[in-house]
Amino acid sequence: MKNLSLNFGHPVQGKARFSSSSPGLQNGLKKQPLTIDTNESNLLEIPLTHLELGFWKVIFDWKYDGRNYSYRTELEITDLVI
Repeated sequence: MKNLSLNFGHPVQGKARFSSSSPGLQNGLKKQPLTIDTNESNLLEIPLTHLELGFWKVIFDWKYDGRNYSYRTELEITDLVI
């Protein structure tokens, strides 16, 4: 199984949003936001089995120590994950 793995410098609780930027997919296709929680490990692993082939933008939003944070990245799914 393929995962998106991120290691944070502190525990993270928040949301991850995926949107497609692939021309072959419905323009602006968005997936339901995922709740994210690294617990004390600070490691976030999200299975990518719920995504279609193509390019995706991912936005992570969370609060830590009274401050808001956001991280954006892009990824490409090139083959089906079974």
